[in-house]
Amino acid sequence: MKRAKLLLLLSLLAFYLVAITARPLKEKQVFSPAEKARPSDGQNSMEEKYGPLLLNLLPRGRIPPSGPSGGTNGIQT
Repeated sequence: MKRAKLLLLLSLLAFYLVAITARPLKEKQVFSPAEKARPSDGQNSMEEKYGPLLLNLLPRGRIPPSGPSGGTNGIQT
């Protein structure tokens, strides 16, 4: 029983120490949702740089199924 209380006390102390080390945000760092939605200059340069690469992620049309076709295995059944 004593050991359980000691472990509980130590875990609460550890949690408390972690909680007090978190620093609150300064007023300058708090952004409203409207400010978050507004694109910044850095984001526009990223779009210009990586925008053409986005088209490479899209499917190009009909894609054949993966794997060998039925006649290329050379296995006679």
